[in-house]
Amino acid sequence: MRIVVNFSPGQWAVDPNPARVRVGEPIEWILRSHNRQLPELLVWTVYFNRTSPFGLVISRFTVTTVGSASADHLVFVGPVYAAVPGDHKYGVRVQDAISQRIEADDDPVLIVIP
Repeated sequence: MRIVVNFSPGQWAVDPNPARVRVGEPIEWILRSHNRQLPELLVWTVYFNRTSPFGLVISRFTVTTVGSASADHLVFVGPVYAAVPGDHKYGVRVQDAISQRIEADDDPVLIVIP
């Protein structure tokens, strides 16, 4: 399952949301922004606060992207494999890597089916 996250200031698009996968299925996030007005360095975080579909070991992924006037921010996270059935609300956050200012934070859902 590929979950695509597109961000521009003030606007998120997460597809699919909710995402549905079966236990054992790989999950990959594609995180990107086409907006040239964002900071050059962005920190993207995918995090699970309450329950993680990956068990106790994995609850957060953090990556940094470099963008410019001629290049988008783009990164792939995963694959990781769903292991815990249930409805898992998670967060996707993007912030300025230098100032640590949060540009946005969204709360999509990942449903893992036994």
